[in-house]
Amino acid sequence: MISVLPYVEDSSQFMARLLDLPFPILLDSCNHNPEGGRYDILSAAPIATLEVENGKLISSESLPVDRGSDLFLAAEELLQRYKPNDEISIPSQLPFDGGLMGFLGYPTLKPGGSIKIDQAFLGIYAWVLVVDHLQRESHLLFRSNCPTVIRRMVADRLRADVTQHAEFKLTQKFSNNLSKRDYRKSFQQVNSYIEAGDCYQVNLTQRFSGRFSGHPFSAYKRLRALTGKPFSAFLGWHNKFLLCLSPERFLRVEEQEVMTQPIKGTRPRSCDPIKDAHLAEELLNSEKERAENLMIVDLLRNDLGTSCETGSIHVPKLFDLQSYDNVHHLVSTVSGRLPLTTSPLELFRKCYPGGSVTGAPKLRAMEIIEEIENTKREVYCGNVLYLGFNGRMDSNITIRSLYCLNNEIYCWAGGGIVADSECDQEYRECFDKILTIINILQG
Repeated sequence: MISVLPYVEDSSQFMARLLDLPFPILLDSCNHNPEGGRYDILSAAPIATLEVENGKLISSESLPVDRGSDLFLAAEELLQRYKPNDEISIPSQLPFDGGLMGFLGYPTLKPGGSIKIDQAFLGIYAWVLVVDHLQRESHLLFRSNCPTVIRRMVADRLRADVTQHAEFKLTQKFSNNLSKRDYRKSFQQVNSYIEAGDCYQVNLTQRFSGRFSGHPFSAYKRLRALTGKPFSAFLGWHNKFLLCLSPERFLRVEEQEVMTQPIKGTRPRSCDPIKDAHLAEELLNSEKERAENLMIVDLLRNDLGTSCETGSIHVPKLFDLQSYDNVHHLVSTVSGRLPLTTSPLELFRKCYPGGSVTGAPKLRAMEIIEEIENTKREVYCGNVLYLGFNGRMDSNITIRSLYCLNNEIYCWAGGGIVADSECDQEYRECFDKILTIINILQG
């Protein structure tokens, strides 16, 4: 069943009504622009779940033995198991018609170089609310396998008044886990590996932490209004929350066409228009930033090439300038074509984690990250994604993100270190990327 609801420019109004349902999720374009942010996707109360906690896979459903310990195989199994056979007519422009949604955290490495997923949540969602900001329409879709009790709960909540939640407030301001001296030591360690030829780029990050009271969704509403990005998201599972204000797409698959859009290269914005234009021009002409971006483009061309049809890999956009409220970025686009014999999740497996948040070569950069960084990345540098019953997939890189757990709040920032990087500039870049978020919450 599909129905049309009144259009709202601010989808958080819908989300506020759904927060008391299990596992609420909002994939939020923040009404950014028609190209990168046309749709918002909302749901809750999945009919099946997969979770990874401390490396252990937990499923709400029994799984075949050969799929019970592999998140990607388990997700494929549940997606096919719950694929509905209804014949309803779904508007072709809707990007998601129900299916798989959730997140994967940043992985660690097992001995020998295989990837271990430490934290993840994926649900099979049998209903979805899609807000189309271009057509100014809201579509509510229930698939045939959505239980009656869930239909009633959703309908009741969408008709109710917006629920007011306890206002978010920091009870302890953010502090970073690395002093400038400690960061310099980590930077020098990365530099020594680059000079030795072990790698040619490593994404070095640092963590910030604080404490809070109130509901994280009220913090998310404040952030999305002031610094929203086209790949933002809000997720809640158990007593944990992910607040993501990401500008970066990881992988999109639509009718077998694959796209990834890595970000590498950053300059801060200025309130002085002349200085701001100068900073943008400086970024566009920076040999270092362009070389750094090109390294990741080459890495992702190789990653896509492991799954896509031979000869289909192209780079339609290289070093494209994208400007947001706090920073200018260089963004490139890499595309390919997925054969019908390869599923979007298999492509995802082979490209995960995103090369823009590891460095290159990927596995060696990940080894160096694990050696040098003194805290886990948790949800940071992972991915929020959807994969519909219709086969369409889209995902982000969870940068500019906060993780809330038991009144503790964490965020991270980092950047790619290459041979000619300057320590002070890289340290400042971390703050350029995250200070807007921190200042909004501390203001």
